[in-house]
Amino acid sequence: MKLKIILAALCALSGWQAGAQTYNWTTIAGLANTPAYANGTNNAAFFNNPQGVAVDGAGNVFVADANNYCIRKISLMGSNWVTTTIAGLGGVQGSPPIDGTGNAARFYSPNTLQPDGAGNIYVKDYYYNSYNGADYFIRKISPVGTNWVVTTIYKLWASGSGWAIDPSGNYYTASNYAIIQLTPVVVNGIPSQTNFAATTLAGFPGLQGTVDGTNIVARFYNPSVFGVDSSGTVYVSDNGKLRTVSPSGGNWVVATMPVGLHSYPVMDEAGNIYGSGNSSIYELPAGTTNWISIGGSNSVSGYADGVNSLARFNSPAGVAVSPGGTLYVADSGNELIRQGMTASLPLGSLQVTMQPSDAVSAGAAWRVDAGLWQTNSATVTNLMTGSNHVLSFAPVYGWATPSNQWVTISNNATTTVVGNYVQQFGSLQVNLTPTGATNAGAQ
Repeated sequence: MKLKIILAALCALSGWQAGAQTYNWTTIAGLANTPAYANGTNNAAFFNNPQGVAVDGAGNVFVADANNYCIRKISLMGSNWVTTTIAGLGGVQGSPPIDGTGNAARFYSPNTLQPDGAGNIYVKDYYYNSYNGADYFIRKISPVGTNWVVTTIYKLWASGSGWAIDPSGNYYTASNYAIIQLTPVVVNGIPSQTNFAATTLAGFPGLQGTVDGTNIVARFYNPSVFGVDSSGTVYVSDNGKLRTVSPSGGNWVVATMPVGLHSYPVMDEAGNIYGSGNSSIYELPAGTTNWISIGGSNSVSGYADGVNSLARFNSPAGVAVSPGGTLYVADSGNELIRQGMTASLPLGSLQVTMQPSDAVSAGAAWRVDAGLWQTNSATVTNLMTGSNHVLSFAPVYGWATPSNQWVTISNNATTTVVGNYVQQFGSLQVNLTPTGATNAGAQ
């Protein structure tokens, strides 16, 4: 029975088409529900509230391990995933944060991560003290030989300002209700890591609102930058909406897209946007306004590997996408790092013909795996291949119902089945009493 339920759930996944790409979710690092700190292989590594996640061109995965106050690297070695710590000292909080090399660096509350394509990783780190309140910084983690060097490069205006990096090394963030570009100052031919020339692209500093327009005419309410594409368009999450800041000649034009955003939005090279929330992972295909659930089941938390909605997540946080389209998720509530790989699932169809025509006219119907009732000669598509599908028929008054049966579905093929209803006949005998009534002509 459990297998039948799983198959029925697979067939009900929204958006499936024969041969369509889907996501198979697995666990690559961490031990479920074990908040701790340890480097190691596969589930011998432990995490404590992993938040941000990033992936470089070589397929290495980086994790902001928030409650362990360090940055972790997960590398595929053979068939195993090996977790190491590249910056920070596990379990030791930096109050205040400290720049440095390897475990000499300190983090207070590392959160979102972004790579820059040149091997550097950027992390947003939060620091709070009773004198100045909360401060948010962008910190750069750069490989130097076999070491990783941490440098604080910029103080964000607010917690949700966000940031993005283009291939030229320019940074984009939100500051005081405006979108700004930060260009490193070049000294003796070397771009500075900590000094920037700031240019306001759109919005008017200090003026809050929600208005599309060009340059300073536009208004932002609570902007957070999360991406920039190859055309230079900056992507902003603003008060639950997706907004774009696009170059046009010498101007910057702000437009609002008719779609909301999930948490931790990230964009791939093709313009697809991914995010997490409600115990699920979502994709917004480029050029569309409808989110598609590609992992987990809406508001159903838990832990399980599996395909699309059969997987379970618990408070998923950061999402990263590799150049090849593989997704990585910091499953913070489960203390795990998950991987979602696309694969073509083997699917087939089933067509059922019922006879005789009198039974069909009387309401004969069929269904597979307890799904929707189908009419005569209808075809159900997107069925997983295998011999574990159950075909059943609807009862029709006056007709014997065909027995349930197992059917086999083949890849990229249509299985045909005939269901035969048999009309039922019987006899009726009536005894009339009393005898006087029958003698009088009762019939």
